[in-house]
Amino acid sequence: MQKHSNATVKTFSIGFEGDDSFDETPYANQVAQYLETDHTPFTVKPDAMGLLSDLVWHHDQPFADSSAIPTYLVSKLTREHVTVALTGDGGDELFAGYDRFYAAKLFHQLRYIPRPLWKGLAGIMDLLPEGTGYYNKIKRAGRFARAASQPIFDAYFDLVRVFNAELASEISKQPHAVRASIQQWQPTPMGKPLISLVEANMVTYLPDDLLIKTDRCSMQASLEARAPFLDHKLVEYAATIPFNLKLKGSTTKYIL
Repeated sequence: MQKHSNATVKTFSIGFEGDDSFDETPYANQVAQYLETDHTPFTVKPDAMGLLSDLVWHHDQPFADSSAIPTYLVSKLTREHVTVALTGDGGDELFAGYDRFYAAKLFHQLRYIPRPLWKGLAGIMDLLPEGTGYYNKIKRAGRFARAASQPIFDAYFDLVRVFNAELASEISKQPHAVRASIQQWQPTPMGKPLISLVEANMVTYLPDDLLIKTDRCSMQASLEARAPFLDHKLVEYAATIPFNLKLKGSTTKYIL
C-alpha cells in the first residue's frame, strides 16, 4: 500500500501503560519504520476505565470484551487525522493467528494419551499451592490438562471460555448455549478438526465480538473502519491454503 501510494500512509497503534503482556507498541513501531509510514502511537492509561459508561451506552447491549476500551481510544486518535481507516480484523481467523489454535493443535497431537491420565494430572495441579511463584504457569498447565481430557472441540471450548462450568450454571439458564451454537462445526470422525475450529471462529467470535466491537467503537468516534482481510475473494482463497502453512510448529500466521 505504501509502495503504491504517492502520499505517506498514516498508521496508528495502541499500547498499555505498565503492562507489557498486551503491549504491541514495539512491534508496531518496527513495522512502521520498515514501511516508512507516518506512525502515531497511543497509550492506554488506568484512567481509561472512566470510559466504561459511555461504551456501554454506545454498544446498546451487554458486551463483555474489555478491548473495547483501547479500540475506542485508537479510533478516536485515528479520527483526529483521517476519516476512513483500514483494520486488521479477520487476519487471525483466516490465518490461525491465535495461540489457542496452537493449543488445539497440541490437543490433537496428544489425543492418544488416555484421558484419565489428563484428569489425574489436572487434579495434581489443583493441589499445588498458589504461593510457589510459578502459580500462573501451573494454573495454565492445569487448565490445559483438564481440557485435554475431552474431545478436541470440547477441550477447545473449555480453554477459551471465561466462566467455569459451575459458575456458568449459576448465572445462566442456558450455560451450554454457546457450545450448542458452534456444535454444527463439530468435525466428523474423518474430518479435519483444526480447520473446523478456524471455521467456527470465523462464524462466531469474529462477527459476534470483533466486528461488533470495531463497528460500535469506530462509529462512536465518527470513524469509518474497513476490514480488507474480509474481502470475500481473500476469504475464499485463504480457505484453500493448507493449515500447516498457517500454523507451522508453534508459529501462528506463518504464511504472513
